[in-house]
Amino acid sequence: AQSSVAQWCDDDGHDDDSADEKIMMEKTAEEEAEEERMKEKKRVWSVTVYVVLLILYVALPDCASFTFRYFQCQRFERGGGEPDFRLLTADLTVNCDHYRWRAFRPVVICTMAAWPVGVPLLFATILITHRNMLNPPLPKAEATPPSDAKHAQDDEDETPRVKPATARKDDFWYGRRSYEVLCAQSDKMILRDRYYYDDLRPYAFLYEDIEPRCWLFPVYDCLRRICLTSVVAVFETDSLAQCVVAMLLAMICWWLYSYFTPYIEDTDDAVALISQIQIVLIFVASLVVYANGTSEENEAVWHSGLFVVMLHAVLSATFLASVFTVLYEVYGTKKVDDRAKEIRLALARSPRRLQSAAVRFLRCASSERSTPSPGSIEMSVWGDQKCEEPPLLDDRSSSPQ
Repeated sequence: AQSSVAQWCDDDGHDDDSADEKIMMEKTAEEEAEEERMKEKKRVWSVTVYVVLLILYVALPDCASFTFRYFQCQRFERGGGEPDFRLLTADLTVNCDHYRWRAFRPVVICTMAAWPVGVPLLFATILITHRNMLNPPLPKAEATPPSDAKHAQDDEDETPRVKPATARKDDFWYGRRSYEVLCAQSDKMILRDRYYYDDLRPYAFLYEDIEPRCWLFPVYDCLRRICLTSVVAVFETDSLAQCVVAMLLAMICWWLYSYFTPYIEDTDDAVALISQIQIVLIFVASLVVYANGTSEENEAVWHSGLFVVMLHAVLSATFLASVFTVLYEVYGTKKVDDRAKEIRLALARSPRRLQSAAVRFLRCASSERSTPSPGSIEMSVWGDQKCEEPPLLDDRSSSPQ
């Protein structure tokens, strides 16, 4: 009886343990399912916000330009001593002096608050709120060496603004500072893309191609596009003021791009600079056309083959640069990497061939009769014979020989 009771107690305890394990497994499965649902919600939210920001960025110039056209009116003369009248440039059937035109002013003001003002303000709010994640602070150095104390600047200022006092150390100081800035940007990108990725994922459209130091660049880019497409439209169409203001704005934007170079990839900076130069050249051409007038002689010059070719070259510069960059990134580097792999594989398979090539090069170089030019790879020895430098051997495929 005692053994049966003990066995019954053991079985009952075993059943309780198995039930607890089942409950824990069920809870674990529910928690995993809940985590998957939360991840899916976050992913959908991130994609939705990304698409909305992209649409706002793309539609901003057209919507802002359409809004500013409300203020663009042309003046016409009545003749006979009567006062002049103004008509809307976008629709010449609308009189700018009529009460109906003034009645739409509140609607236009609301539209301006939503697009030319609201979109950059929205981008600025998002970026400023997450500024410590977009441009994370790095730990500062403990102390400055005594020899470099006179060259030290504020740690927060990552680019040298003031030239050092000692002229002999300028190059070394600037080189060191450039290297430090590069390392700091690399560390900040690692922090931004790894540790803060989940928090910044919905707003990746605003920062994913930009260096951390230029985290407010999307706001500037929105304002640049608004100025070049909308603010210029406020001036009278085909007027000298419009051409001059547009050209000055384009030159300022060109200088800002060349000074800050905000993109991570150098190829992106190059394409952006080419596009800014293209815009400046277009406005310069418009200013020249306006200054020369519309005489028959000038029209013959503008319709000549050379001018047409130059104009098409300027207009297609950005597109051709983008296509070249994409093709080079896709095919150029791949071809170079494949060729390097083939050379390494061939050298790994035939170490004796490499050794014989090195011996021939050393014998040829030791018995040369003429002094080679500095930086030359080929050296003439006996008449038409030349010594070629042996191929480099990868450390992974090197042999004891």
